[in-house]
Amino acid sequence: MSPRFRLSSILRARKAQEDAAKGGVMRARSEAAAAAERVEQQEIELKTRMIVPEPSSASAFVAAMAARRAVAAELSVRRQQAEEAQRRVGASVNTWSAASQRRRMVEKLAERHETARQEAEAAAEQSAVDDLSTTRRPRTGGLAGGLPGGGSQAARPHTGGLPDGGSQPARPHTGGTRTDKWQTSRWQAGQEKGR
Repeated sequence: MSPRFRLSSILRARKAQEDAAKGGVMRARSEAAAAAERVEQQEIELKTRMIVPEPSSASAFVAAMAARRAVAAELSVRRQQAEEAQRRVGASVNTWSAASQRRRMVEKLAERHETARQEAEAAAEQSAVDDLSTTRRPRTGGLAGGLPGGGSQAARPHTGGLPDGGSQPARPHTGGTRTDKWQTSRWQAGQEKGR
């Protein structure tokens, strides 16, 4: 059994950071939309205060101009606030993107860990299957002095004939498990005795 992924708590923290950053983006966008709406309302108010000058009331004209100037100043402030809200949206999107990248890096590590774990399990299973297949031998009532553990002697490699009618022993198998190598060395010893 392979060890569990040790960075799982960091992955959870990265996901929480990403969720918080996503919430920050949503709040910033909401604030930007509200600021844009306030700008629009201020522009409408400024347009409704258009002055139609009447020559008879100079004091009313001056008061209307002062009120219009105040509304224009307020509109300027609202526009600055809307621009600042848009900058905050951009900054929060960048923060969210960075948090998402950090989370994705840890997720990739988790994926690699899982792949390595699966490969290790598959290798262990294959090794177990290989061990079972090399230790299990058919019982064929072999020669005296059979294999260790009371088993019968394993089949020798094929020694097929040559085209000219002669025969030559096949080359022994050199790879495999210890048992295979032991059997090969016994076979080679028998070949040397026969020469």
